[in-house]
Amino acid sequence: MFIKLGKKVMFLLMAVSILSLMGCGSLNKIQAKQIEEKLSEMYGGEVRLKSLHWATDLGQGRMIM
Repeated sequence: MFIKLGKKVMFLLMAVSILSLMGCGSLNKIQAKQIEEKLSEMYGGEVRLKSLHWATDLGQGRMIM
């Protein structure tokens, strides 16, 4: 009984993890677009980001472009 319940719980956790990772890609695209718009306004020209990466350095979040 507990084995079947454990398998169902593990499947549910894996499904939620995969779905949440899929959402991260679309969120990065939205944030990259917002950053491009703000930088274009600041510098008065067209700005294109090649990639958007998030990293943490000793608990402090920073953006690497």
